[in-house]
Amino acid sequence: WGSVDRAVYSLFTATFGGKDWVFAYESLGSLHLVVKTGFFGFICFTYIALLNTVTAVFIQCAFMRLENDRDFIVQQELNEKRDYLVTLRHMFQQIDHDHNGVVVFSELIEHLKDPEIGAYFRRLGVDTDEVEK
Repeated sequence: WGSVDRAVYSLFTATFGGKDWVFAYESLGSLHLVVKTGFFGFICFTYIALLNTVTAVFIQCAFMRLENDRDFIVQQELNEKRDYLVTLRHMFQQIDHDHNGVVVFSELIEHLKDPEIGAYFRRLGVDTDEVEK
């Protein structure tokens, strides 16, 4: 540890496996507790930062591959379309008072006056203001 060059070298080897960090820590035996705590904090911070960086790179690569996966994109689009149709079917079943499977214009207009139903249709991309036109 005697000079800045040796201290940097010791930190480098302790961090990247050139020598075990415990040996470097034990060589600080006669120094103040603040120095030992600083060294221990440096090692912990470095490992956590390194692990976070490696994890972030791995996750980013996985997401990039996932986004480019054609089969996944097609399946996701089909699932979204199916969910949309199921939701619309459910909404029209709620609107159909007599449960005959047919929604007449008067039933539709009556339910569109309900702000909750209107908001739900707008959320699905259906412009309820254009229905009467």
